Amino acid sequence: MSLFASFLNDESGAVLSAETALLGTMAVAGATVGLSTVSTAVQDELAEVAYSFRSLDQSYSFEGRRSGSAWTAGSSFIQRPAAESITDLQKEYERKKSEAATSERGSDAAESAEQDDQR
Repeated sequence: MSLFASFLNDESGAVLSAETALLGTMAVAGATVGLSTVSTAVQDELAEVAYSFRSLDQSYSFEGRRSGSAWTAGSSFIQRPAAESITDLQKEYERKKSEAATSERGSDAAESAEQDDQR
C-alpha cells in the first residue's frame, strides 16, 4: 500500500511537462517574430542593393569606323539621371509594399468573415 500511496502523491512529472510546454510555446513565438524581423531586414537590404545598382551610370558612346570599303556605325546610349530612376524605384517599392499589406489585411478579413459564417 505504501508504494501505491507514493505514486499517488508523486507530482514531479506534471511540473516538468508544464514548464516544457511553456518554453516550447515561447520558443515558437520568438522564432516567428525573429523570422519576420529577418525577412523585413533582408527585403530592405535588397532594396538598397537595387538602388545601388541603379546608381551606376551605364551611358556609353563610340564613333563608327571606316576602313576602305568596310565601315561600322557608331552607337550611344544616355541613361536617365540616377536620381529620377531611384525615385521611381522607391515609389514602385512603396506601392508594392502597400499592395502586399492591403492583400494581407484583405485575407485576414476574409478569414474572419468565414469564421463568422461558420458560427
